[in-house]
Amino acid sequence: MCGIFSAISFSGDIDRKNFKTSLDKIAHRGPDDADMQFFSQKGGRVKIGFGHRRLSIFDLSRSGRQPMQDGHGYWLVFNGEIFNWPELRKELEAYGHCFHTETDSEVVLAAYRQWGDECVTRFNGFWAFLIFDSNTQSIFASRDRFGIKPLYICRDDSGILLSSEIAPIWHYRKIKPSVNLQQLSRYLVLDLSHDSRETIYDGVEELEPGYNCKIDLASGSCVQVRYWELPINTCYSAASDDELLQEFSFLIEDSVRLRLRSDREVALTLSGGIDSSVIAVAASRISDTKIKAYTSHFSNHPELDESSYAMMVAQRCGLDHILVEPDTSQLFENEQALTQHQELMYTSFSQLINWFVVKEIASSNTRVYLTGQGGDELFLGYERYGTSWISSQFKQNPIRGIKAMSDMARNSRMSWREVIGFQLYFSNQRVRTFRYKADAKRVFSNQIMDRASELAIDIPSNIAELQQLEIVGSQLRRLLRYDDRTSSAFGIEARPVFLDHRLVEFSSRLDWDQKIRNGWTKNILRRYLDQAGLPEIAWRKHKLGYAAPTQEWTEQLIKHFQKSHSDRARLDGILKRDFQFEKAPKRLQFKIYNLMSSAAIQDWNNV
Repeated sequence: MCGIFSAISFSGDIDRKNFKTSLDKIAHRGPDDADMQFFSQKGGRVKIGFGHRRLSIFDLSRSGRQPMQDGHGYWLVFNGEIFNWPELRKELEAYGHCFHTETDSEVVLAAYRQWGDECVTRFNGFWAFLIFDSNTQSIFASRDRFGIKPLYICRDDSGILLSSEIAPIWHYRKIKPSVNLQQLSRYLVLDLSHDSRETIYDGVEELEPGYNCKIDLASGSCVQVRYWELPINTCYSAASDDELLQEFSFLIEDSVRLRLRSDREVALTLSGGIDSSVIAVAASRISDTKIKAYTSHFSNHPELDESSYAMMVAQRCGLDHILVEPDTSQLFENEQALTQHQELMYTSFSQLINWFVVKEIASSNTRVYLTGQGGDELFLGYERYGTSWISSQFKQNPIRGIKAMSDMARNSRMSWREVIGFQLYFSNQRVRTFRYKADAKRVFSNQIMDRASELAIDIPSNIAELQQLEIVGSQLRRLLRYDDRTSSAFGIEARPVFLDHRLVEFSSRLDWDQKIRNGWTKNILRRYLDQAGLPEIAWRKHKLGYAAPTQEWTEQLIKHFQKSHSDRARLDGILKRDFQFEKAPKRLQFKIYNLMSSAAIQDWNNV
């Protein structure tokens, strides 16, 4: 975890003081070191600034300082980790490359010099980096396959800015955020996050996951090329259950092995659910040290507390278990800090609970932790995926469809009535879209509703389409953004174990039966836990996730917010003029609070 910022000027020198203060906007991402370098294109017309904030994970000495050069005309700023860097280093040494540090950053530079743009296909990890190639007078940018690490781009006639977060861009340009109403309406009305280059802010794009970008400094052209796609239509249909479980066991444990590599202490988050328990088991098999495991705990809300399951896993796996009670006495202050760091809106209080957990991890001076992000999307853990599974069974014949509904009612937390309700709701695009729009119409202005009028939401029954939508669409991207911003706020690094690309590609080739079988979601993960001696966790039906007392917290936050932020003028074009919190649908109350809080904290231009 680090922070990078770059300015490319086509029309004059770079204001170095402004550049430094812009870089300082992401100081939290890299608390251990900082540096800047400035370059000129041959002929001097184009100026380039590279800035870096370092969180030291590998080789804690100053030899890992960035921007880093290799002595052959290449300069690097890098945010992320390449976990297979020792293996790549040996391969590169065989080609004649020499190394002077124990960092993955130096390996990235050598890999680019050896293999060019294709180097990223050899990386196992997550990254967003820029390389200035003085030989070709170009800048090469890359973002990891799933978008675990962010990279924002802002272009105009005067130049290009690239940054790990959006705040340095606003600061450098000396502008207030202007909202992209089309993207905002997608989210406000239908809960659809952006799944393209566009963000909710005008003029600010993302380099999309799985893409490289080459900037030619002479012409100013910026060409983006996709280097990775999710494999589809290639199933392991001939493999047995035992063979597939054996392959999964190797992949998950090797992913953990690689992600335990660090010169700093590594912890993990443990909810007591399937995904985090799988990681705990794998880590206990790989590590010979006692790993710290952090779990949220609600002593005043036992109906939301799942720490007893986490304790069971921690005891069986020999983990050092730490319970984290959210500090509700500072609820408003923590939520405002979370909103500031997220920069874009977020969807639920699960992000605030995660904030409290990560804050506790950071307080212990731990700088790396493993997470289970991606497990639900890879192995179809959410209840709504059951709708697609049931629909696929009905397409084969009605009897199989009815059996699937019965299995789901028996082996999930849903009753028969809820299964039928989910099936009618999630499989009917018109019903779901109508409900969202009907609620939104009571709150949001005509210009927001008009922009959402042609939009609809859908969940495919085809497994390949569903996996594509969930893994490379908006769902996983926004969850990864939440984790990146929260961990970086405290200067620590989150490592999502399930997003080793080998494991993702393995999951994409599995058929329905390995993911949902007889109503049991995440079937292959459950079998892994059962085999590890955790049947109580493996065959749990009732899993809450990072559940929170949503209504209670929303009401508290609204009261605090209305005292400290009375100006609603900036949202006159978004909310109805007669809008009142207490009359809004409860489903939308947190979203509206988060909208108003984001607009105030980020200081949006009036809409």
